[in-house]
Amino acid sequence: MVDIDDIKEYAKGALKQYMFPVGLIVFQCIFIILYGVHADYGLRKVEVTNQTEGVSHNTPPPVGDVEFYYSFFQDVHVMMFIGFGFLMTFLRRYSFSSVSFNFLIAAFVVEWAILVHGYIFTWNSITRTFPVNVKTLLQADFVCASVLISFGAVLGKTNPAQLVVLALIEVVIQVWNEYIGIEIFCVYDAGESIYVHVFGAYFGLAASYALQRRQTVESEKESSSYASDIFSMIGTLFLFCFWPSFNAGIAYGDGRLRAIVNTYVSISASVILTFTISALVGRGKKEIIHIQNATLA
Repeated sequence: MVDIDDIKEYAKGALKQYMFPVGLIVFQCIFIILYGVHADYGLRKVEVTNQTEGVSHNTPPPVGDVEFYYSFFQDVHVMMFIGFGFLMTFLRRYSFSSVSFNFLIAAFVVEWAILVHGYIFTWNSITRTFPVNVKTLLQADFVCASVLISFGAVLGKTNPAQLVVLALIEVVIQVWNEYIGIEIFCVYDAGESIYVHVFGAYFGLAASYALQRRQTVESEKESSSYASDIFSMIGTLFLFCFWPSFNAGIAYGDGRLRAIVNTYVSISASVILTFTISALVGRGKKEIIHIQNATLA
C-alpha cells in the first residue's frame, strides 16, 4: 500500500534538491528568448562627416567602439571575477563558497544586467530592440560590482538560491536608481561611486539586516586564517591594479586622463596611509583586514 506521507516527503526532498538547478535552467531559457527577440548587435553605422571640420579629442567616441572600450572592459571584467572573488575569501569557513558563489552570481548578473539596462536605457520603441556592444558589457560589469559589494555583506548567511533572488531584485533596483539619477537629476558619476559603491553597500546592509535572525555582534564564523588572508590579499591586489580602469571606463578625452591619473595617485596614497594608520592603531602591528579593504578606499 502506498503511503501518502512518504510520497509527500519524497516530493519535498526532490523539490529542495533540484529546485536550484532547475531554476537556473528556467532563467537561462528566459534569457535566451529575450536576447533572441529584443537584443541586437550595436554595430557602428557608416557616418558621412565634413572633413573640413576638426575633430576634438574630447569628442565622445562612437557608441560600442571596440578599440576604445575593450581594454578597459577587460580590466573591469578581471576585477569582477578575480578581484572580488578572492577578496571575499577573508572568512576561513567560506573561502570556497566565496569564490564559487562569486563566479556564479557574477555570470548571472552580467546576463541579467544587459537585459535590464537595455530595456531601461537604450530601448528603441520603433525597432523594439536594444543594442548590445562593448560599452553595454562594461556597464553590465558596473552593475555586477554593485551586486558583489552587497554579496560581501551577506556572505555566510545565504545559499546560492537566495543569492540569485537577491541579484534579480538588486539589478532592477540599481539600474532604475541610476536611470533616475542620470536622466532626471542629471547626476553624472563617471567613477560609479554613487550608483555602484554606495548603492551596493546600503543594499547589502539592508539585506543583511533582513536576513539576520538574532542579535549577534561577533561570531566565531567571522574569523580568518593565514591562508584565507593571503587569498584575500590577492583579490585586493587585482582590484588595486585595475581600479583606474574602473573609474575611467566610460569617460573620454581629458576626463579619462584625469580619472586614470587621479585614481592611480590617490589609491597609492591610500595604501601608504592605511599602513601608517594601521601601525599606529595596532601599536606597531599592522592589521591585515585594514590592508585588505582600506587600501582600496
